[in-house]
Amino acid sequence: MITLHKFIPAWGLPDISPFCIKAETYLRMAGFEYRTVVSDSRKAPKGKCPYIEHDGHIICDSSFIVNHLESCATTPLDKELNRHDKAISAAFKALFEEQLYFIGLWSRWVDPVGWKIYRPVLHELAPHLGVPKFLIPLVEPGIRYKIRRSVYVQGTGRHSPDEINTIGIGVISAVSDWLQDKPYMLGDDPHTIDATAYAFLCGWIWGPFDGPIKDHAISLGNLASYCERMKDRYWQTDEPLSHTHRKTAA
Repeated sequence: MITLHKFIPAWGLPDISPFCIKAETYLRMAGFEYRTVVSDSRKAPKGKCPYIEHDGHIICDSSFIVNHLESCATTPLDKELNRHDKAISAAFKALFEEQLYFIGLWSRWVDPVGWKIYRPVLHELAPHLGVPKFLIPLVEPGIRYKIRRSVYVQGTGRHSPDEINTIGIGVISAVSDWLQDKPYMLGDDPHTIDATAYAFLCGWIWGPFDGPIKDHAISLGNLASYCERMKDRYWQTDEPLSHTHRKTAA
């Protein structure tokens, strides 16, 4: 049995972290039997969630999780991909995880409007991590400062809100232009890149962070349809896949 260490669901999404959504969506796509545990990222091996326990091993980072499980799967999702498709997957993965991710961090932690929406979720998460309610106001400023600092050091936080929205709209447009009317990112069949794409797009389309980026994503149409398609196929229930639907893991 695989144990996935993650955060908590919010706003109708499986998790507050797109990386946790990515890992769990992949588990469902590949058909692995698993269970989830709400975990304290501060105590995680690399200080972040998600991570998994599998056959006595701990695998950290969503990308390493996917790579590890692809090597264990009876039928890997990317088994038939050629070098061109692998290159496309790597490029879009970087676009989601290295650019759109930090725009999402900014919208939740730095933008005053987004912070008012995100802050209550952190208060909901705290008890799961063993943080007493009276300590939350004391530790919250320090955590927010660290996130704001990381967004600034990465570069996104150095831009104005209008500039950040322009970058985000550009990313969303690029994804939509590539997807066009394809069912999945690489055509008729889903692959590992779809776990990443769904994880990051659903947060913008269905999350509560209103603004130009969300408006643009919804207006394009094909991205919302894509997310609905992924949700209908893999997220009909919030419960992990049953024993009868699992694939054998080495």
